Amino acid sequence: MLPPRQFEAQAPSQRWVGNTTELLVGTSGKLYLAAILDLFSRFIVGWAVSAVNDRHLIIKALEMALKRRCPDAGLLHHSDQGGTYANEDYQAVLGKHGITCSEGMPGRP
Repeated sequence: MLPPRQFEAQAPSQRWVGNTTELLVGTSGKLYLAAILDLFSRFIVGWAVSAVNDRHLIIKALEMALKRRCPDAGLLHHSDQGGTYANEDYQAVLGKHGITCSEGMPGRP
């Protein structure tokens, strides 16, 4: 059973949220931005941009956040249940760092 969603934190790197958004470039181009926000500071702690919305994009954002913040085990990371966040490669990175995954409804944070 997953922990209940809590969108407040008492200290840095206790709770992060991740999401991906599509950016339109010109009249026909697209880029995808994956970002991870620390709920304590409301600061973007990791991000990545790519022409492809896949697991590599969000893993890059997560790795940047991990490198910049070095969180302790027990961090709660919330995202939607999109295929990229549910991907076993992404889940493996979370597990390797002792991060608990909390997911919202599919397509919704």
